[in-house]
Amino acid sequence: MVYIITQDALGNRTASGSGFVVSKDGLVATNHHVMSLAVKAQVQFRDGTQHEVIGYRGYDADHDLAIIAVKDPPANNPYYDLKEPTMPLRQGDPLTAIGHPADFKFTVTTGIVSAVRKSSELPEQY
Repeated sequence: MVYIITQDALGNRTASGSGFVVSKDGLVATNHHVMSLAVKAQVQFRDGTQHEVIGYRGYDADHDLAIIAVKDPPANNPYYDLKEPTMPLRQGDPLTAIGHPADFKFTVTTGIVSAVRKSSELPEQY
C-alpha cells in the first residue's frame, strides 16, 4: 500500500490518494481521479520513503483506474500479484480495507461485503 500526493505546475497540492504496488519494478495501481490533474506526484511507502512518479503506464478514465511508474522503488518492497479470484465475491464475505481516508495515512479496517453488483446495474456516473 502506498500514499500518493499530487501537485500542479505551481507546486500546489491537487489530490492525495492510495494505491498498491503491482510489480517488482514499481508499478502502482491507483485511481485515475487521483492522478488526472497532476503535473508532479510522489509516492510514499509505509517505511516513510518518498519516490517520484515518472509517468503513466496506462489508464482508463471511464473505470477510474491508472497504473503509474515509480522512480527507484524500494528493492525489498512487496507487491500484489494480481490474478483471477478462485471463488466469486459474495455478500457477507469478510474484507479488509487499507487506505488513507481524510489523509489519516495507512489505516486498516475490517468489514463485510454489503452487496455485489454488476457494472450494468449501477447508475451511469458510477
